[in-house]
Formats: sequence, structure tokens, C-alpha cells
Amino acid sequence: MSDVQEKERDEPLTRVTKLKIGGDWDWNVSYIQTFQELTVHTNDSPRDTLSTAIANVTKRALAYFKIDDVSVLLDTITFADGEKGPTFSLILNARPSGNPYCRMKWTVSKIDRDIKFDHKTNEDAKGFYERNRLNEAVDVLEEEIRKYALGDRLQKKLDLEEESPIPSIKQGIFDIMIDGTNEFKKAIEEAGGKFEVNTDPEVIEVDFASREAARK
Repeated sequence: MSDVQEKERDEPLTRVTKLKIGGDWDWNVSYIQTFQELTVHTNDSPRDTLSTAIANVTKRALAYFKIDDVSVLLDTITFADGEKGPTFSLILNARPSGNPYCRMKWTVSKIDRDIKFDHKTNEDAKGFYERNRLNEAVDVLEEEIRKYALGDRLQKKLDLEEESPIPSIKQGIFDIMIDGTNEFKKAIEEAGGKFEVNTDPEVIEVDFASREAARK
């Protein structure tokens, strides 16, 4: 999704800066959202669209670099703005097909993301076919990483109609999982109770011993 599309939906602008796969956490995404730098560390499984996008980038990278007979996994992709425009860098974990005991880490830095066309023929500029396909694959991957960072993960995203309504005291507050302190506070106070959050230690105190609560 473009920045313009995000503006139309009144969402914060989100720009991915880095994806690192593996380490203490399976997935590590850094991004900038409305000038604030944020990082997500999680073991949540990605959707197939992200896995496919990663595989396509590694496939296109090997074609662009003209490297055969290796098995490659993506370690890191970094997005940046260079002097001449947007760039991306790759770190690939590679293993020769004929030698499973040899492992290599390849770093390819600052690949120009501009897609080169021959304006006379409206086709790929001579010698740029593979790089153009790589850049197209990177564009798709960047969008999938952005969605993953914002919570679109395997079995994690709920449709609005599937969300539980804010419970009333008759439904049983503690029988329903409530997302967010404000909704919980509202439900308690509507039932006549008192609600207080102490940060040191982090304790939520709920008191139903008031006369108003008794009348409820």
C-alpha cells in the first residue's frame, strides 16, 4: 500500500527500513511510522504471501547476480534513501549445492531501486531485465513486510465482525477477553465499581464494595 493510500485511510504513514530473519526472535522488523522509529520482535508465523515474496526475492537475486548451484536463504534486507534515490541491501545465507558443509554469507549493498525502461520501446532497458524483475520482487516484499509489522500475520488478524463486543456486567466481565484498558475501565464503572491502575507495582485495582455497585 502506498503512502497516499494510507493517508486516504487515515492511518499513520509506515515505511519499512529493515527485516532480519532469525536470532533471538524469528522475525525482526524495523520501520518508521509518522517519524517514530519502531522495531517488532516476534515469533509469529507470516502469511504465505510474505513467505512467497521472500522466496521470489532470493530467486530474482540469484538470477540478477548470475549465480548457479547454490541454496540461498534471506538473512536481512535493508531499505534506505541514497543520494540518487531509494536503495536496498541484501544479506544472503548461501550454501553450494555440491558441498552442504560450506556456508557463506553474502552481502550486496545499495542496489538502485529505479526500474530502467527504454522509453522508445517501453520495454526493459538493455541489460536491465533481471535487475528490473528483482526490483519488482523487492517492491512486493516491502509491502508484505509492512503488513506483517502492522499485525497482518498468520491467524492473527481478526475481521471487525468477529471481534467480541464490550461486555456488560451481566455477561460476566471476566468470562470474556477484553482488548484494551479503556474498555475494561468503562465496563467496570458502568457496573458501579471503581477502577484504578497503579504503575509501581503494575496492578489493576477493582472495587465493587461501593453503594452504587450494590444497587447495580
